[in-house]
Amino acid sequence: MEEKLVKEQPVYEIQKVKLKNNQVTADYTERFVEANYKNEVIISSQQFVHPDLLYAMSLLKTHAVKICEMQEAGVVNIENPS
Repeated sequence: MEEKLVKEQPVYEIQKVKLKNNQVTADYTERFVEANYKNEVIISSQQFVHPDLLYAMSLLKTHAVKICEMQEAGVVNIENPS
């Protein structure tokens, strides 16, 4: 009977995502728990990002302002964060 080799799937921990000119750069760690090692990865894409990513990132602006306790936080309407 042949033994099937199962490759461990990494756990991804995103440190930073940057959108500029509709392109993305990301820094993340892929951690292999069972094998006890990790890889630090920085990746940049030449392709334009999907509109869903742009929309999702725009929704994070309000939270970033609040988390960083920026002066603008007092005037941000959470219900309509335009």
